[in-house]
Amino acid sequence: MQLRFEVTNKFIESEKRIGATRAKVKDVFLFYFQDNLSTNDLNILKKVLHNSALQDVAVITTDTPIELQKVDLLFLPGMTDNVAESIKSALALTPLKNTKCKVHTGKCYEFLSPTNNFEIEGYNSLLHFMDLTSANSAWKFPARFLNIKNEGATFTEIPVDALKQWIDSNLLALNDIETDVILDYFKNVLKRNPTDVEIEVIAQTWSEHCKHKIFAADYEYSEKQHDAKKIPA
Repeated sequence: MQLRFEVTNKFIESEKRIGATRAKVKDVFLFYFQDNLSTNDLNILKKVLHNSALQDVAVITTDTPIELQKVDLLFLPGMTDNVAESIKSALALTPLKNTKCKVHTGKCYEFLSPTNNFEIEGYNSLLHFMDLTSANSAWKFPARFLNIKNEGATFTEIPVDALKQWIDSNLLALNDIETDVILDYFKNVLKRNPTDVEIEVIAQTWSEHCKHKIFAADYEYSEKQHDAKKIPA
């Protein structure tokens, strides 16, 4: 079941001028469910997605005719969609917690007159894509979200010396002792090799990024009136 929710503010001006025309700006939420939802399920979704005192929500299905030209500004597949993740977390607290779905969020620009000018503020081709729905046509769930295939990760083992060289070249600030401790823990406790991501996370925690090794060192200073003193870490 494919659903589209458009949320607009009741009391805040939502129109923007884009080129020679104007567009209503809405928050848009796209859902792809494996199963059909009941009326009660739809009401639960509405409560999660909007504040009825301040906002209006419209529910659109693939059978709903689209009267005005719409352009959705959505995150590309693979980009982090924080709002979508928050919605999933919220749904996990409702009777829909076991319902499998895909969620994508963004902005909808509903043009009051037809246009070919889609110079939308905030659009970044590295992060977003535009999904166009023409006037007097049916809305469809974006195909690029339906054809995502997880091909998995490829793991390649490298010698310890090469690993240490990689650590140095990536400025992770782990010395040989610390690197050996990490490798020993993974080998003897977890019974596997660490990934590059795991090593970088540990390095971020241990190195000057967070631990501030330079501030954990011993310092010596002297003053004219006093002898040299040593400040312990």
